[in-house]
Amino acid sequence: MNKGCSVTFRTRTSYSVVVLMVLAISLFLPLIHLILNAEFVAAIVITAIILPIVPIFIIHYEICDDMLRIRFGFVITAMTIPIKDITMIQPTKSLLSSPAASLTDRIELSRGNGEMPVIISPKDRDGLLDQLIQIHSKIELDERLNTNKSR
Repeated sequence: MNKGCSVTFRTRTSYSVVVLMVLAISLFLPLIHLILNAEFVAAIVITAIILPIVPIFIIHYEICDDMLRIRFGFVITAMTIPIKDITMIQPTKSLLSSPAASLTDRIELSRGNGEMPVIISPKDRDGLLDQLIQIHSKIELDERLNTNKSR
Protein backbone atom coordinates (compact mmCIF):
# COMPACT_ATOMS: atom_id res chain seq x y z
CA MET A 1 0.00 0.00 0.00
CA ASN A 2 1.29 3.47 -0.85
CA LYS A 3 1.53 6.44 1.50
CA GLY A 4 -1.79 8.25 1.79
CA CYS A 5 -3.73 5.24 0.51
CA SER A 6 -6.10 3.81 3.09
CA VAL A 7 -7.23 0.64 1.31
CA THR A 8 -6.05 -1.50 -1.60
CA PHE A 9 -8.40 -3.88 -3.43
CA ARG A 10 -7.21 -6.64 -5.74
CA THR A 11 -8.99 -7.46 -8.98
CA ARG A 12 -11.28 -10.43 -9.49
CA THR A 13 -10.03 -12.83 -12.18
CA SER A 14 -12.22 -14.99 -14.44
CA TYR A 15 -11.37 -18.59 -15.25
CA SER A 16 -11.00 -17.66 -18.92
CA VAL A 17 -8.24 -15.24 -18.00
CA VAL A 18 -6.52 -17.97 -15.98
CA VAL A 19 -6.61 -20.17 -19.08
CA LEU A 20 -4.83 -17.40 -20.99
CA MET A 21 -2.17 -17.27 -18.30
CA VAL A 22 -1.65 -21.05 -18.43
CA LEU A 23 -1.24 -20.72 -22.19
CA ALA A 24 1.34 -17.97 -21.69
CA ILE A 25 3.28 -20.08 -19.21
CA SER A 26 3.17 -23.06 -21.57
CA LEU A 27 4.82 -20.86 -24.19
CA PHE A 28 7.55 -19.87 -21.73
CA LEU A 29 9.42 -23.20 -21.85
CA PRO A 30 9.75 -23.24 -25.64
CA LEU A 31 10.90 -19.63 -25.35
CA ILE A 32 13.86 -20.67 -23.21
CA HIS A 33 14.67 -23.46 -25.66
CA LEU A 34 14.58 -21.03 -28.60
CA ILE A 35 16.86 -18.55 -26.86
CA LEU A 36 19.38 -21.25 -25.97
CA ASN A 37 19.43 -22.40 -29.59
CA ALA A 38 19.88 -18.86 -30.96
CA GLU A 39 16.41 -18.74 -32.56
CA PHE A 40 15.92 -15.10 -31.65
CA VAL A 41 13.14 -14.24 -34.12
CA ALA A 42 10.91 -17.05 -32.83
CA ALA A 43 11.77 -16.04 -29.24
CA ILE A 44 10.69 -12.46 -29.96
CA VAL A 45 7.38 -13.65 -31.44
CA ILE A 46 6.58 -15.80 -28.40
CA THR A 47 7.56 -12.95 -26.06
CA ALA A 48 5.19 -10.66 -27.96
CA ILE A 49 2.41 -13.16 -27.26
CA ILE A 50 3.20 -13.55 -23.54
CA LEU A 51 3.82 -9.93 -22.49
CA PRO A 52 0.30 -8.56 -23.07
CA ILE A 53 -1.23 -11.34 -20.95
CA VAL A 54 0.88 -10.88 -17.81
CA PRO A 55 -0.39 -7.36 -16.81
CA ILE A 56 -3.93 -8.71 -16.47
CA PHE A 57 -2.94 -10.27 -13.15
CA ILE A 58 -1.37 -7.14 -11.69
CA ILE A 59 -4.42 -4.93 -11.15
CA HIS A 60 -5.08 -3.05 -7.91
CA TYR A 61 -7.62 -0.41 -6.98
CA GLU A 62 -6.43 1.94 -4.22
CA ILE A 63 -8.34 4.56 -2.30
CA CYS A 64 -5.96 7.41 -1.60
CA ASP A 65 -7.62 10.23 0.32
CA ASP A 66 -10.46 11.27 -2.05
CA MET A 67 -9.05 9.57 -5.16
CA LEU A 68 -9.51 6.10 -6.65
CA ARG A 69 -6.16 5.06 -8.09
CA ILE A 70 -6.14 2.20 -10.59
CA ARG A 71 -2.83 0.43 -11.07
CA PHE A 72 -2.26 -2.32 -13.59
CA GLY A 73 0.37 -3.97 -15.69
CA PHE A 74 3.86 -2.58 -15.66
CA VAL A 75 2.52 0.95 -15.22
CA ILE A 76 2.79 2.31 -11.69
CA THR A 77 -0.42 4.38 -11.83
CA ALA A 78 -2.61 3.91 -14.86
CA MET A 79 -5.50 6.12 -13.88
CA THR A 80 -6.58 8.34 -11.01
CA ILE A 81 -10.24 9.23 -10.59
CA PRO A 82 -11.53 11.83 -8.13
CA ILE A 83 -14.18 9.96 -6.13
CA LYS A 84 -16.33 13.12 -6.11
CA ASP A 85 -16.58 12.76 -9.93
CA ILE A 86 -18.27 9.34 -9.69
CA THR A 87 -22.02 9.80 -10.18
CA MET A 88 -23.30 6.23 -10.52
CA ILE A 89 -22.09 2.66 -10.11
CA GLN A 90 -23.80 -0.22 -11.85
CA PRO A 91 -23.03 -3.81 -12.81
CA THR A 92 -22.07 -4.38 -16.44
CA LYS A 93 -21.44 -7.27 -18.80
CA SER A 94 -19.51 -5.07 -21.20
CA LEU A 95 -16.37 -6.64 -22.66
CA LEU A 96 -14.80 -3.27 -23.44
CA SER A 97 -11.13 -2.99 -22.69
CA SER A 98 -10.70 -1.87 -19.12
CA PRO A 99 -8.68 -2.43 -15.96
CA ALA A 100 -10.90 -5.40 -15.04
CA ALA A 101 -9.55 -8.95 -15.24
CA SER A 102 -12.94 -10.56 -14.73
CA LEU A 103 -15.10 -11.00 -17.80
CA THR A 104 -18.31 -11.60 -15.85
CA ASP A 105 -18.29 -9.67 -12.55
CA ARG A 106 -17.65 -6.07 -13.56
CA ILE A 107 -18.93 -2.74 -12.33
CA GLU A 108 -19.09 0.49 -14.29
CA LEU A 109 -18.19 3.78 -12.65
CA SER A 110 -20.05 6.59 -14.42
CA ARG A 111 -18.54 10.05 -14.08
CA GLY A 112 -19.85 13.54 -14.63
CA ASN A 113 -18.55 16.15 -17.07
CA GLY A 114 -18.85 13.82 -20.08
CA GLU A 115 -15.96 11.61 -18.92
CA MET A 116 -15.83 8.05 -20.19
CA PRO A 117 -17.07 5.48 -17.67
CA VAL A 118 -14.47 3.15 -16.16
CA ILE A 119 -15.10 -0.59 -15.80
CA ILE A 120 -13.42 -2.41 -12.91
CA SER A 121 -13.75 -5.81 -11.22
CA PRO A 122 -12.67 -5.67 -7.56
CA LYS A 123 -12.54 -8.98 -5.72
CA ASP A 124 -14.10 -7.31 -2.64
CA ARG A 125 -16.78 -5.37 -4.49
CA ASP A 126 -18.86 -4.57 -1.41
CA GLY A 127 -15.79 -3.36 0.49
CA LEU A 128 -14.83 -1.02 -2.34
CA LEU A 129 -18.41 0.26 -2.69
CA ASP A 130 -18.60 0.92 1.06
CA GLN A 131 -15.36 2.92 0.93
CA LEU A 132 -16.51 4.97 -2.09
CA ILE A 133 -19.92 5.72 -0.53
CA GLN A 134 -18.25 6.68 2.76
CA ILE A 135 -16.16 9.28 0.92
CA HIS A 136 -18.90 10.47 -1.48
CA SER A 137 -22.41 9.67 -0.24
CA LYS A 138 -24.08 11.11 -3.35
CA ILE A 139 -22.93 8.23 -5.58
CA GLU A 140 -26.02 6.52 -6.97
CA LEU A 141 -25.85 2.73 -6.66
CA ASP A 142 -27.77 0.50 -9.03
CA GLU A 143 -30.28 -1.57 -7.04
CA ARG A 144 -28.56 -4.79 -8.20
CA LEU A 145 -25.49 -3.73 -6.19
CA ASN A 146 -27.35 -2.79 -3.03
CA THR A 147 -26.88 -6.12 -1.24
CA ASN A 148 -25.31 -4.56 1.86
CA LYS A 149 -28.04 -3.37 4.24
CA SER A 150 -25.79 -0.70 5.79
CA ARG A 151 -25.69 1.32 2.54
